[in-house]
Amino acid sequence: MGDQRSFSFPLLKAPDVLQCMQELQIELTGEELAAATPDAVRRVFETVVDICMGVTKDELDQPAATGLEVLEHGELHEDSIPQLAYFRAV
Repeated sequence: MGDQRSFSFPLLKAPDVLQCMQELQIELTGEELAAATPDAVRRVFETVVDICMGVTKDELDQPAATGLEVLEHGELHEDSIPQLAYFRAV
């Protein structure tokens, strides 16, 4: 008998998740929830970061404008710096 660990997390049904999103005023359709595309997931997380931390998507993108000039090849990081800010906030 192996050392198997099982975790029990409450699983919400799609209508419950959509109701929570509606209460948070996060626009999310049943189709977006079912597909869970990267764009839809990112939009939800950006809104949650805004709600919980007061940091907007535009503010997350700001390091791209302020930090690129110090890098030798800043143009290579135009997308990665905002991505890192997003991941750090989430």
